[in-house]
Amino acid sequence: MPSVTRTTVAGQFDIRIDLSDVVSKLKALPMRVGTAVVRRGLLAGARVIGEEARIRAPQPQPRSRRGKLKGPERARGAPGTWATGRLRKAIAWESRGVFRDATGVPVEHRAVVIIRKPRGGGRNVRRYAHLVEYGTKPHRMGKGAITRIYPRSKAEQKAVGAMHPGARPRPYLRPALDTKGEEAIRTIEAVVRRELAKEVITLRQTRATAGSRR
Repeated sequence: MPSVTRTTVAGQFDIRIDLSDVVSKLKALPMRVGTAVVRRGLLAGARVIGEEARIRAPQPQPRSRRGKLKGPERARGAPGTWATGRLRKAIAWESRGVFRDATGVPVEHRAVVIIRKPRGGGRNVRRYAHLVEYGTKPHRMGKGAITRIYPRSKAEQKAVGAMHPGARPRPYLRPALDTKGEEAIRTIEAVVRRELAKEVITLRQTRATAGSRR
């Protein structure tokens, strides 16, 4: 009986799923159809984790320096109006036919949760998404850095070499995997079985129609 085991930071969960009937039915389908069924299931599982990551992704507070200001403060262009919470919107999921793992080995049929590039331009969330997950130490900022949003900085907005005070880790991807990993695997199984049943019925109907025309 095939099993799926995943080791996490918090511990280990062991899920055992009997897929013997699914494998035999998938082999009876055309390869293109069987691949589509598998990818639908994987995509549904990635969606479970991706949606949890969106919920956990930190957002600017409405009245904080990094939040959206309203009224006269916003009209004056006060610091903080640039923070629009792009991180949550950038979290997405997709399925890939062939995906290379960390060692460069091709792996077929994989769904991944990603940080996508902004649509229509704008600040690229990929540049700082990992910094939110793991946090940062105090460090110098480059030319053109917006420094007035930090309460301890008296430098102008275009200052060179201003100090960033650092940020504490605010993980959202790893906790999403740890809390929703089991549900994601169960979802994959359920969706694969459901979509497989649909494709088997469709294939039988197609063959019956072709037989009646002869």
